[in-house]
Amino acid sequence: MVQRMLRLLLPLASAFFILPPAHGWSQDDELPTSGTDGPIYSLSAFGYWVEGEDFFILPIATADFGTLHLEARYNYEDFKTGSLFAGWNLAFGSTVEVNLTPIGGVAFGRTTGLIPGLEAEVLYDILGFSLEGEYIFDLEDSAANFLYVWSELYASPTEWLFGGLAVQRMMVVQEDAEVSRGLMVGGTWENISATFYLFEPGSSESFSLLGIEWIP
Repeated sequence: MVQRMLRLLLPLASAFFILPPAHGWSQDDELPTSGTDGPIYSLSAFGYWVEGEDFFILPIATADFGTLHLEARYNYEDFKTGSLFAGWNLAFGSTVEVNLTPIGGVAFGRTTGLIPGLEAEVLYDILGFSLEGEYIFDLEDSAANFLYVWSELYASPTEWLFGGLAVQRMMVVQEDAEVSRGLMVGGTWENISATFYLFEPGSSESFSLLGIEWIP
């Protein structure tokens, strides 16, 4: 199984580290930072409260080295499953900012598979739209292939407050073709942000989660 994964991953890794981006930062451009020079790191944790299920936490860690994006997750593709990703950061526009990060990775643990995906964000004035989409090719059971979606449409009326709508489709919450729709509200303080989500409010399938992100 490991040898099979490596054979499938080598072409993907070569594409990320050998091929230059079609558009984005060049070697002469200033690398993206959060007000400081060097890499950008972030740590996030999402706590899920789902009726009839045990409370669980979904941690995510990212590291951006200019155009190179690295990411690690746990409990995202499935329970007791880790995943590792590499991707390429691309940026477009000024009035309307578009940030795209095509990614590729592997899942291991309860679910084993290959994962192509895309992380995207569009910003205009106080409005923002973000999308995280990926498709996992299960190496042990092709019938278990799954499309993951996490999307948000939000407004930031102040520098510290934001709120809007969210849509998600994740195996750890639902295993059929349904998506969950909900509301989100959050705030930031210095380098910490917190977001509360309520999905399917007023229904028997309602669930909530709280996300905390720290950018050191």
